[in-house]
Amino acid sequence: MNINVSGLTGGYKKGFKLKDINFSAPTGSFTGLIGPNGSGKSTLLKMIAGILKPESGEIKAGGLSIPEISAGRRSRIISYLPPASPSLFPFTVFETVLMGRNPWQGKFSPETRQDREEALKAMKLVGIEFFRDRLVSSLSTGEKQKVLLARTICQQSSVMLMDEPVSHLDIHHIRQVFYLLRKINNTGVTVIAALHDINLVTAYCGRVAVLRDGIMVESGSHPSKVINKSFLENIYGKGIRVEEVGGKKYVFP
Repeated sequence: MNINVSGLTGGYKKGFKLKDINFSAPTGSFTGLIGPNGSGKSTLLKMIAGILKPESGEIKAGGLSIPEISAGRRSRIISYLPPASPSLFPFTVFETVLMGRNPWQGKFSPETRQDREEALKAMKLVGIEFFRDRLVSSLSTGEKQKVLLARTICQQSSVMLMDEPVSHLDIHHIRQVFYLLRKINNTGVTVIAALHDINLVTAYCGRVAVLRDGIMVESGSHPSKVINKSFLENIYGKGIRVEEVGGKKYVFP
């Protein structure tokens, strides 16, 4: 499903705001959202997910206005993976992943056999089935992030929004997660991921969008078009080195 954002302005009542954002992600695309800390990446994802309401402008998924549809319908279309955070509730890994099925269940309906099967399938894909009965609060930050990823996959949405999906993972697990995301993306799921590591954008994303100070300065280009020393120093400041390895550009501080 495609995402189209036009003239989007908004954010927090007493704080940061996005300004006149125009952005699109075609069906089945994989977009890396980059920019300095505080540039608006998380704010934009939350607005597309319907967590934050815009002051003006439009956010549409497949022609549907995201702010106007019900939370249940929105959750069947769009899933949102937040940064890893401490668990405040005593849920097990399996119970947490199973929450991804909530949008597909009737009100007050118990989970079905299919729901449980989908939860187990998502856990196996991410590689966390071996601690299904452990409390999420007992896990490391990286393990919690994988639990949230499994819950997002279990939701089976047409659009996946991911805010720093691998920020607490080692290089082996980063590669595993992006291999999995590419596999899901290849089925037609639209993926938009906010990332600090520009090299992950180069390696895995077909499109890049760049935010700075709440303004979209680049949207929809192939990473090779914008990942160059001049452009990146304009966004992040001086002292960036860009080198080409195996036909792809990589960024070094």
